[in-house]
Amino acid sequence: KLCGFAGDMDGNARDDLRLPNGTIVPRSEENEFGDSWVVGATDKCLLGVDMGPSPCNPEDHQKARLECELMINATGPFGECLGLDFVNSLYEDCVYDLCAYKNRQDVFCAALDNFATRCQKALPGTIIHWRSSSFCPLDCSIHSHYDQCASSCPSTCADLRSESNETRCTQSCSEGCACDTGYLLDGDKCVMPQDCGCLDPAGHYYPGHTTWVNDDCSMEYQCINGTIRQSNISCVHNSRCTVRNA
Repeated sequence: KLCGFAGDMDGNARDDLRLPNGTIVPRSEENEFGDSWVVGATDKCLLGVDMGPSPCNPEDHQKARLECELMINATGPFGECLGLDFVNSLYEDCVYDLCAYKNRQDVFCAALDNFATRCQKALPGTIIHWRSSSFCPLDCSIHSHYDQCASSCPSTCADLRSESNETRCTQSCSEGCACDTGYLLDGDKCVMPQDCGCLDPAGHYYPGHTTWVNDDCSMEYQCINGTIRQSNISCVHNSRCTVRNA
């Protein structure tokens, strides 16, 4: 009885592409079939998948494939994600993109970042240790730091006027930058509460400690601690209200 890479000689050509585990794959997966029978493969061995159509040469495709296998390594940082339905498609996207962009590190980091985000959304509370100071570091702005499980609803300057986002947040955490203790998110930066900006009723933003007046100079407004304070004013004798460039 014949079996293995050469088929099984049973008169049925449809079951010849049988993997070592017994799974029969379609003709379109001939590279997977051939690669499954490779014995003692090393990094120097180009597989069939590396020889197929791709945006780069076989050698660069192999490098991309080996890099992206970090996503599907059961003992790697993404091991808990392997049962999710998007794993294979994101892995293939990673290989293609890395191959097309000549194995650029920033492209690889972006692919892993997307993979980690998708995994944490699908598995709430999952902490993935994949970044380091030397591998895909995330640069956070001043007064903030990298957090592997940062709140998806961080405390903001708007919380000074309402209930905190975090107390009513129902979204799972995700890796990213979080404001340091004592700081609040104000737009895209972290500031102390007393430096929070303000929004007027028309939606115009004013930085903290800013002072401005209305069109007829009858009201003065100040942005203090994220809140607009107003007071009546009037022009002094022999003066008039005009608009001028600062």
